[in-house]
Amino acid sequence: MPGVGNSDFRHYREQFDFEAQLGARLDHPDVVKVHDFDEAEDDLCPVMGWARGGSLENRLEKRGPLTVEQTVAFGSHDGTVKLWAVAGGRELCTIAVHSSRVYGVAFSPDGKTLASGSVDGTGRLWGVGQ
Repeated sequence: MPGVGNSDFRHYREQFDFEAQLGARLDHPDVVKVHDFDEAEDDLCPVMGWARGGSLENRLEKRGPLTVEQTVAFGSHDGTVKLWAVAGGRELCTIAVHSSRVYGVAFSPDGKTLASGSVDGTGRLWGVGQ
């Protein structure tokens, strides 16, 4: 994996395996199912169910800001952060923010800010709601 040493990659692989196995056991209509996971050219990839996305802009225009309880954020291997609606399991938007894999994302306690961190050594803060 670019930007990650061998020992870091082993740790990352162990954590990825653990989380993918947990995700494969989840069975809920509001959670995208993890079917499998694979490694290709030092890149770890979950195989997940397909879910129809939508425009966050249109959603916000129609119904106003999202609450933390209504939204979940995922970091991706391609450097993006994806926001999903908890109800219905729909992708709301994708934010292209980092030049490498996103390791983690978290909402602030008040739900107004989303933080993301990446293998590329960057951290980002995003205003996401009220």
